[in-house]
Amino acid sequence: GVNGGDGNGMAEAEGRLAVPVGNQLVVFGSAGGAHARITSGPTGGAYVGKTATFGFTSNEASPVYSCQVDGLAATACTSPYTTGALTDGPHTFSVTATGADGTSPPATASFVADRVAPISAMSAPTATFSFTNEVAVKWSATDSGSGVASYDMRYRVAPLGAAFGKFVFPSGLQGTTDTETVVGGNPGDTICAQARARDRV
Repeated sequence: GVNGGDGNGMAEAEGRLAVPVGNQLVVFGSAGGAHARITSGPTGGAYVGKTATFGFTSNEASPVYSCQVDGLAATACTSPYTTGALTDGPHTFSVTATGADGTSPPATASFVADRVAPISAMSAPTATFSFTNEVAVKWSATDSGSGVASYDMRYRVAPLGAAFGKFVFPSGLQGTTDTETVVGGNPGDTICAQARARDRV
């Protein structure tokens, strides 16, 4: 199965080099044998959400890939590969390629799934009543995983003796990194303010 002879006793086909030695034909595989390489996806302890997706390639012409998550049973796979639902915490992904030069050592990546939402809190106002027509509103959040990325703030107002109206969503305070604002009102108004946080994944 060797093609393309150059007249000097050497020929090359599909990355395999054939060299005559006496009356024997010795065939060498590709340099270093088969190998797999992860080309995309989370690595180095990066955070992901519910799943992770990886792209990979090989030096083999038509490899058969095998993927493994957290050391569980390996399964046949193709690139790109998306994991199943992940539990919160650290994980590993590995892929091997099998072809004419054998099976490669595994290419691996480590990453962390962040499935726990941030915990948000309101720190102001602290008083039950305000003697001005403006109320300072402050908020914050903590996140044990990838960290807090942004906040959405909203508020609604109940005039004296009336029910609360619809929530107001200030355009500059949606997806914001700000942690405080001032809400105006009229005498006798009751103001309800809320803030929610989202993490980085």
